[in-house]
Amino acid sequence: MQNMKNLCKTLSVIVIISIFTSCASIVSKSRWPLTVKINPSGAKVEITDKNGVVVYNGNTPVIMYLKSGAGFFVKQSYKVKLTLDGYGEKIIPVECMLKITCAQ
Repeated sequence: MQNMKNLCKTLSVIVIISIFTSCASIVSKSRWPLTVKINPSGAKVEITDKNGVVVYNGNTPVIMYLKSGAGFFVKQSYKVKLTLDGYGEKIIPVECMLKITCAQ
């Protein structure tokens, strides 16, 4: 009976340790650079997230660091809208990928 209790305690400790150390890094970096350059430069840039929230409003060229996730294991997506006098408006979808890594 005592051996069974010790075995249960040992197994419990092993399970807890493995849960907290098996995935040292669940998701890679949370922000990644997005470079927007066009020729001619000076175009208006508006970047919105998947909820329609404006995360950047400015001009080209620009390097923005955008969040790759929109929650726990939910990838983020954006729309990059470019406008420049004399040219048509262009909307470019950007979809982030989540990278899951586990250290064993």
